[in-house]
Amino acid sequence: RLLVIARGATELTVPLGEDRRRRDIAVAEHCWRRASATTGGAKDMKEPPEDLLCPITLDLMRDPVIDANGHTFDRSAIERVLVHRPGISPLTNELYVNGDARLTPNRLVCNMIDEFNKAVEEESERKRVAEEAAKKQKQTQQKEKRRRKQQKAEYERTHQETECERTQQETRRRRTHQETECE
Repeated sequence: RLLVIARGATELTVPLGEDRRRRDIAVAEHCWRRASATTGGAKDMKEPPEDLLCPITLDLMRDPVIDANGHTFDRSAIERVLVHRPGISPLTNELYVNGDARLTPNRLVCNMIDEFNKAVEEESERKRVAEEAAKKQKQTQQKEKRRRKQQKAEYERTHQETECERTQQETRRRRTHQETECE
């Protein structure tokens, strides 16, 4: 007997005779490949990969567990469902073997979620640092613009004073020249 896990166009087939640990690893590796493909190698960290979301709540899992059928859920969500529908899988609507969901921690998915959260934090920090650098650069540019404006105003004032002095000197020279001619 085989367990077929399908999400979208991707399928994972796990023999049911395997022990629980190997199945957990196979399912988690499948989820990891899907998560890497979904995020494009963790380029866009705005939304978590679909495989890190609980299929019941559609939220990022906090405490991922794997049930007897190899499906991963958030512990609190699957436990709430199992209270109302004991022994029935929420994804397949079939009875679990012996009516027991056998929830066990899915450490690999938990590690993937931790890595995703860390990547989101790092991306957020990179954006914050980039925004601060852009803000500082803008302030520097504004400061430089004000400095140039002040230099220009100083140059124009100095130039006007110099021009005024030349005009006065020229006027004095003409007067002196006129007075000299008059005598």
